[in-house]
Amino acid sequence: MIGRAFTALLVAALAGADGLAAPPAVVTRPAGTYTPFWLTLAGGKAGDLRAFVALRDGKGATAWFLHTPGLGLAPNGAYLVDEVALARRGDVLRGTITARRVSIHAPMKRVSVDVFTLDASVTGGAIKGTWAVTRNGAAESGTLSGSAAAADPVAAAQAWPEFLGPHGNGRGPDAGRVLVADLSAARPVWRAEQPSGSGWGTGTDSRYAFRATVGGNNGGASTPVVAGGRVYAFHFSPAGDPDPAADAKAKAARAAGFPAGGALPVEDAALTDFARARADVVVTCLDAATGATVWRTTFPERTGNIQTHKWRGPNPAPCVAGGVVVAADYTNNYVALRADTGEVAWTHDALGSGTKVAGNQAWSGAFAAGPVVVLQGPSTVGVDPRTGALKWKAAGGSHAVRWSHAGTDRVLVLAAGGKDKPAVVRCLDAATGAELWKQDTDLQFGTVPAVTVVGDVLVGFAPTGEAAGMRPLIRFRGYRLSATGMAKAWEDAPVAMDENPLQAAGDGRVYVGGRESLRCLDAATGKRLAADDAFYETFGSGSNPWLTVAEGRVLVVPEGQHGRQRFALYDADPARFRPLGAAWSPPHNQTTAYGRQPLGAPLVDGRLFVRGLDGLYCYDLRKPAD
Repeated sequence: MIGRAFTALLVAALAGADGLAAPPAVVTRPAGTYTPFWLTLAGGKAGDLRAFVALRDGKGATAWFLHTPGLGLAPNGAYLVDEVALARRGDVLRGTITARRVSIHAPMKRVSVDVFTLDASVTGGAIKGTWAVTRNGAAESGTLSGSAAAADPVAAAQAWPEFLGPHGNGRGPDAGRVLVADLSAARPVWRAEQPSGSGWGTGTDSRYAFRATVGGNNGGASTPVVAGGRVYAFHFSPAGDPDPAADAKAKAARAAGFPAGGALPVEDAALTDFARARADVVVTCLDAATGATVWRTTFPERTGNIQTHKWRGPNPAPCVAGGVVVAADYTNNYVALRADTGEVAWTHDALGSGTKVAGNQAWSGAFAAGPVVVLQGPSTVGVDPRTGALKWKAAGGSHAVRWSHAGTDRVLVLAAGGKDKPAVVRCLDAATGAELWKQDTDLQFGTVPAVTVVGDVLVGFAPTGEAAGMRPLIRFRGYRLSATGMAKAWEDAPVAMDENPLQAAGDGRVYVGGRESLRCLDAATGKRLAADDAFYETFGSGSNPWLTVAEGRVLVVPEGQHGRQRFALYDADPARFRPLGAAWSPPHNQTTAYGRQPLGAPLVDGRLFVRGLDGLYCYDLRKPAD
């Protein structure tokens, strides 16, 4: 699938700040020319079918059949590509693609096995030929046309280097791109060469072991990041020996879940993977223009194999800083890899737990602040991004954010309150870790992001003690940050919240929302500049949403919990603040996170990078030139 590869087995020369030597890591750099194509398979009974196919060194590397209404897949189904047995010899492209149509939610089942045969010629980048498919004993065929996909680089200077973007507050980079006025005009660009596992929203667990066969196994719900024209992503992949309890559930699923003829080899392998006790940690670097794998670094059996549908912890996202990409797994092991090569620079065990996974114990990942990368865990740790050398260590919290003031970065550690103690904000000097001030608060810090920092204003939310039906009411508040503490500056009207509120910043404004309302507020004064109080009726907002602001647009994932990805687009200008078009459901196999930290979709240089059920996908949101 990936052609010839240079594979090196190495042990990091540097130890982490806690003295933990890096485990053996396998670095793979695929060789050979990577060539992506877009094809149209015309003449089918369900209408034309668009497909993305990529070759590595002339052999099939990956494929993607776009969801279309005629396939009957959305929103609860997928076209899972199991094998891309294509080969190009000279100007001839021939071979097969084997894919399964599956129903992911009730009923969970395999709908069909579709074997596509392609026979085409490639002339000057144009493709013409024929296709045929066999599906549950029936056959159909038609004509094939297409072309090699143009590689349109993502500007190296445009970046989304950590979970909350380049400014640490959900504000994306502005490259001066004019974006589409309706997401229905989004153009698919690529599916990543490297597959990755499902997020929690479509995940397997003790109740849904059979779902491993129709949606794959979990790989976590880490948000991809973008820097230097590359995309960096973390996932885990089941490995090692079986866990006896999980193995029993897998055997029960084999016995009860399949139609006549039993499990296919790929389905049987998925249940075997479901039962494994361990998982590999995988960090991948992709070319942002094509989705081709630049390098992949694997830490064998580094973490636990977490197969659950209801993960309630955060989802650690990578961070790119100082020439390295820092990734954390669900056991709170941090690894730093050289961004250009994937070689290990250093490792750090922030929890001190080795490879144990107990409950939902992950933290939200790393971020850059001043001269350090901040590692989050039971302790808040500042390390040199290039060497991993410990610069400082302070008490931990629920999570932390960066505050930049007068050219100096500070770290705000947010510690959630308990039964007999208030929540606390601690302000640390990013260079030294020295505590500059500490203040009690009644803000809530159980979600990520729980606060948004806009200039010298911290925006968070606090409960009112009242509810609207089953939904608690919260108030968003703004606090003026200073050298000595934070002082309340404003408070907005109550809004109903599900599990996570919406928050992101842009141009001195903060965009916030609950279940029924999306609002644009002046960050300094809290003045309501605009609002959409029909947000819920229009888009069905709910749990674990995602919001970002970039290029004069507000991009919202109204509900990020239950497996279906839907995006809403707004004009960010308060004078024109309104939905631009209907909700958009992207035509890939979809997944989501679950409870405390959403699965984000960075918008960089007009391209949107979305993690799906089986890999990363890219869409072009730039308005075509007239």
